[in-house]
Amino acid sequence: MLRKCVSEKDDSLKSLVYFIKSLPIDDVIKRKHVESFKMFSKEWFMYSELLPQFRKGNDESSNQWHANCYLARQDLLVLDDLTAMGYRHIEYRARFNTPLINCCLKNVAKLHAASIEFDVNVLGDEKFEEKFAEYLIEHSITEDNQWFLCGLRAIKGCVPLAKNFYKYKDQWSDEEFDHRIKKTYEIVKPSKVFQNVVCHQDLWANNIMFKFEKKLNSNELDFENPVNCTFMDFQFYKYAPPAIDVLQLLLMTTRLNYRSEKYEEHFRFYHNCLSDELKLRGFDVNEILSWSEFRLSCDELRIYPIIYNCVAQPLIYLQPEKQLSMKNDAEKFHHILMVNRMDYMLDAMAADDQFKEVIMENIEELLDCIFGENTNKFIL
Repeated sequence: MLRKCVSEKDDSLKSLVYFIKSLPIDDVIKRKHVESFKMFSKEWFMYSELLPQFRKGNDESSNQWHANCYLARQDLLVLDDLTAMGYRHIEYRARFNTPLINCCLKNVAKLHAASIEFDVNVLGDEKFEEKFAEYLIEHSITEDNQWFLCGLRAIKGCVPLAKNFYKYKDQWSDEEFDHRIKKTYEIVKPSKVFQNVVCHQDLWANNIMFKFEKKLNSNELDFENPVNCTFMDFQFYKYAPPAIDVLQLLLMTTRLNYRSEKYEEHFRFYHNCLSDELKLRGFDVNEILSWSEFRLSCDELRIYPIIYNCVAQPLIYLQPEKQLSMKNDAEKFHHILMVNRMDYMLDAMAADDQFKEVIMENIEELLDCIFGENTNKFIL
């Protein structure tokens, strides 16, 4: 955090607070991990080049969806201190309710609409994926990425523990699993079928901060009804169909019983928000991304966000003190990330029932997705 005092016209002092983000300085292993995924250079490009050209619509002052950036270097960013502006994360492990999800989807639609406007009005005939190819290279979801492959090995090791495994045991083998998820490596590339936009592609609780107002006639904040949210950590963005962000948000922030009942409702809410945002910019959603096209993309592309959730959630749902202990042991952390995540997951599930419930229901959803009768659509 950087705090600076400046003189106002009336000679009074005003305190300005900024958030400083930089490449890891003391942790060599973490720095190499960040650099190997090109995470910081991607974020530098987003803040320095893309976001300044993305209009926010007609309500910039009241509903900003990202922090403003005041200095961008390839090793350092100076941003709004969102905490000082009244934003906060929700309680650890609390799952998002409908108002929280809808608040996020409104701003996801702002990001996507701004991306579409940029494509049409700024790039014109130039293709986004070609002009900015250097910053769109997929580093994490590839057939030779050890972080992702380590996560897949852990999933395969846990599959026999899933409640619904009995339905698919005759079809199951490691080789068959690998074959059925192979389309994931194509989904992470810009689509040749569906409308592409800039997707945040890392929408989980720690990358979203909310602002809440006080309850009526009370000094307590109304945590059930946010007035706005902002997105952080633009390190994994993609040029991909909007469904990727919508699905990932739902998968990474809710429990299976909730989203199974609410998928369709949230799909429709997002598309209505996108329609409103595009209309503000002079576009007709039916000419850009019709409801039927968007809904089809949710079915066709869902395997990727579901797999990503299974790979990433075990690393972020661990209790805070255990996360800190794991990350403070650089050699152990590297081993879990890149070599063997299975033993870590089994130990964590044995010690933490809630962790086990979340991890295993995610795997159950994945099994239904790739082996179930409705492999090409949501069961709604």
